[in-house]
Amino acid sequence: MAILSARDVFATPPLTASVIDELKAQALATATLVIERSQQAGTTPSWSLVSSDNALRIFKANDSVVSSNFLHCGQLQVCAPLADVVELLRTDTPAHATAFKQRFGKDIMTTSTLYTLEPPTADTPNHRILISWLAFQSPMKNVVMNRDCHREFSFQGRRGWVRAGRSIQLPGCPNLEASCGLVRMQNYGSGHVLIESVDKPGFLDMSYVTEVDMQVGASEWAVDAFRSRDFLIEKAIARRCQSLVEIERSCVDVAIANGN
Repeated sequence: MAILSARDVFATPPLTASVIDELKAQALATATLVIERSQQAGTTPSWSLVSSDNALRIFKANDSVVSSNFLHCGQLQVCAPLADVVELLRTDTPAHATAFKQRFGKDIMTTSTLYTLEPPTADTPNHRILISWLAFQSPMKNVVMNRDCHREFSFQGRRGWVRAGRSIQLPGCPNLEASCGLVRMQNYGSGHVLIESVDKPGFLDMSYVTEVDMQVGASEWAVDAFRSRDFLIEKAIARRCQSLVEIERSCVDVAIANGN
């Protein structure tokens, strides 16, 4: 199915100062929540290990953490400088977005940045807040409007970086299920967290936190009728957590290209 450009589908009038402030506050709160959850997974009894494949571990939160059934966290250590991984995960320019899609987002059909609420500066080159539109190819077709927040931070004296996003509603961005067959999913707070390892110099503790409900469209009644929705979501979550392994491979490629 051909996907229209978001600029052709959505109206993007200027946002008021109060709306921008509210969206930026929500973005920072989401980034903080994603960091907190990345540190809780595997260290508290409210998270259970559901998969362990070589070095990649995937945890699932129980009902005491969140009411939904979709909060997971993948974890993997990688030997790489923080700056190299941050560069791999950038999506703020068309070139970076294309490279990210080719490396880690093969299920992304199309993406577009609608607003830049906070651009990077010379003093904070890794800080930015964006509103982006993405369409994914998955077991159930879906589309999401993300508020995306990138931030450097310090955790217990260790440098870190987070790229977190969640779904939002904007008046100029209507549901596209009837017109384009795209089902709007709900992202309640997901993203990558990178923190320098406490016990392995030169390594990063990578986490991918995801809490997404892909929803079921009117044309997909059979998914619920055969009770396969949760199974498909679990499979999609596992694939998203596998992005950590793909990041590790890309870091090896970068190191080889740099002669390291």
